[in-house]
Amino acid sequence: MKKTAWLALLMAAALALGGCSLAREDAAGSSDRFVGVNVVLMRLEGTYEAEREYELDGIESYLALIEETDEGTGDKSIGFEMGAWIMEPKQAIHIKDVSEKNGRRAQTRREETYSVEASVYAAPDGLEDGNVSWRLDPVYRRADGTLYAVSKADGVAGSISSSTQKQSATYDVKDKDGKTVARTVEISVTLKVKAPTQRAVISEMSADNTVLARHELDLDALEQAGWTMNVSSDAEWLLVEKYEDEKVRRIVCEFGNDGQARCGFLRPQMGVSVPEGCTALGISTLTVTRGE
Repeated sequence: MKKTAWLALLMAAALALGGCSLAREDAAGSSDRFVGVNVVLMRLEGTYEAEREYELDGIESYLALIEETDEGTGDKSIGFEMGAWIMEPKQAIHIKDVSEKNGRRAQTRREETYSVEASVYAAPDGLEDGNVSWRLDPVYRRADGTLYAVSKADGVAGSISSSTQKQSATYDVKDKDGKTVARTVEISVTLKVKAPTQRAVISEMSADNTVLARHELDLDALEQAGWTMNVSSDAEWLLVEKYEDEKVRRIVCEFGNDGQARCGFLRPQMGVSVPEGCTALGISTLTVTRGE
């Protein structure tokens, strides 16, 4: 399921703009621009074709900068579209105007940076045998707005643990008035290798920290029911116990002004293409409603 987070503008007095141009210089006359990445886990055995273009239809592991233009005003909405496997996105826009001299005349040049940091989760099973690689394949946008990715020749190979990879690019675009804008796209993705939640218990706690009720959760049933449950109106807060890889983590969940508390659990993420023996994980959020 694709989701799009539109970005709010943040004015920056100064910003260091790094990165290299990732226009498709390998394709003659191409105006395709780097806009994102696709997260790939793959086995090292067998044949592998680097620099292969592939479409993103049905893929839930990419994130990409997209634009929508208001036909009436010409104003653009810009944000990152991302698949279901992409978690915890932190996004920002930084914009500044830079004064440049052209002979005796001063000109103003706009610089924009669109950045996102995100995570993907995977279970350690299948990643510890030293025969898996994870990589970020660059994603490009064609002139007609369609997206595609290009398989990279390198990645992080071997026994995989949590790690971060980054890609960035800087290139010129035109604004609605035809002025040149220097655009930078910066993307950072962290692969977090963690055990899924195998068992969970929620305790309803009173104001004086007395246990009012204790619930052994059926995580599979909650997944089918839409991740909601109700508790007593006397519950002041919740103690959540998560059992992951024979370890238990205890977390406090508090109710908001809406009378709801939200607790996240790492569960297998359906619809993500990963090698046989590997498991993609997602954060399933349980919404707990306090009775009136």
